[in-house]
Amino acid sequence: MKKTYNFKYEQGKYILEAKELNCAKEAFTIDEQELQFDTEKFYKYVFLDMKEKTEIIINNMIDEGDKSNNPKTSKYIYDMLVTICKDISEKLGDECFN
Repeated sequence: MKKTYNFKYEQGKYILEAKELNCAKEAFTIDEQELQFDTEKFYKYVFLDMKEKTEIIINNMIDEGDKSNNPKTSKYIYDMLVTICKDISEKLGDECFN
């Protein structure tokens, strides 16, 4: 199974949003000023409903030429989200759905 998310920046927030249009959950956000990562909200948004081994795909929708955000911060957060999703989904897949 695959789950796809879009990573974007809007109005001072980095947003991880399910690509599926019928997702009823509120998107996971990181405020640009605070840069606090709420692990519980992240887990509930991305992993809580996993019932089988799942590949997480995150599309970076932030235009590198967009000056409304810090490109280094955007890249750092995107890379962090990709790494965390990959590591957790692999660990869950190996230990829970093997």
